[in-house]
Amino acid sequence: MKRIAIIDLGTNTFNLLIVDLSPTSLPDIIFKTKMPVKLGRGGINKGVIAEDAFQRGLDALAIYKKKIEEYDVESTYPIATSAIRSANNGVDFVNEVSKTFQMNINVITGNREAELIYLGVRRALSLGEGLSLIMDIGGGSTEFIIANQDQTIWKKSFNLGVARIMDKFQLSDPLSELHIADLREYFTDELEEMFSKAEEYKIDLLIGSSGSFESLAEIIQYANNDRQNYVGLTEYQFDLVQLKNTHSNLLKSSKAERENLKGLVDFRVETIVIASIFIDLIVEKLEIGNLRLSTYSLREGVMSELAKK
Repeated sequence: MKRIAIIDLGTNTFNLLIVDLSPTSLPDIIFKTKMPVKLGRGGINKGVIAEDAFQRGLDALAIYKKKIEEYDVESTYPIATSAIRSANNGVDFVNEVSKTFQMNINVITGNREAELIYLGVRRALSLGEGLSLIMDIGGGSTEFIIANQDQTIWKKSFNLGVARIMDKFQLSDPLSELHIADLREYFTDELEEMFSKAEEYKIDLLIGSSGSFESLAEIIQYANNDRQNYVGLTEYQFDLVQLKNTHSNLLKSSKAERENLKGLVDFRVETIVIASIFIDLIVEKLEIGNLRLSTYSLREGVMSELAKK
């Protein structure tokens, strides 16, 4: 038995997973949490981690370091994604973390990120023999993977994370019809290759990985007074009519209204509308008939890979 910690250093959140690995049994998740860091705020489109964001990242890791020690973890695997990989001072952050916390951050490519997301999703649910489109909306990037249970057919990371989009567009509150149209047009133009591939493989099933998809599921569950049936699940089946209604309500909502929306965590209040527009566009353009949530993503993908070693 070996106890490990995996830290996913994302653009919006830092996610911690502590797991017991055994050669004779499935990984046993001991503890998991996420912390809003907003590492991309104020610098993501300038290719820099802003000074206050840099400090928030260090503060979060100080808390995680204590938690890791508390759980007597043997090995720690910190994985950095879009915000750190695209920042000119990303290497400074990596060096500071190494010096302060004795943690060696592995900065991965977008392609590797997509690969790990696939492994995480595959552990959460059965993909079957047919092809699905997996979508993971991050703060700095969004990954798309076309895959079945056995293999990935195509994967790509796009610089279309919700924090990056929010920084790029000066959006009204609530969103104006013009801004909604601008976002849809921008996503459509940037995702030409993905749409072409998805149409080529006749994709009907979309699987949303963690993050914003999880928030949308929780909003729907609270609206249905059905929260108990959702807690602890690794997968969830969306009702597309309910999702469309939720999307319509989000489009009309102000930030102040979303702050009081049951099921929506504080750190997604600003970005959930962008994510919802993104998802709605994919569902509409690809005529998706089936949408599922995987609560597992990158960190569980790392867990899955390490469990095989």
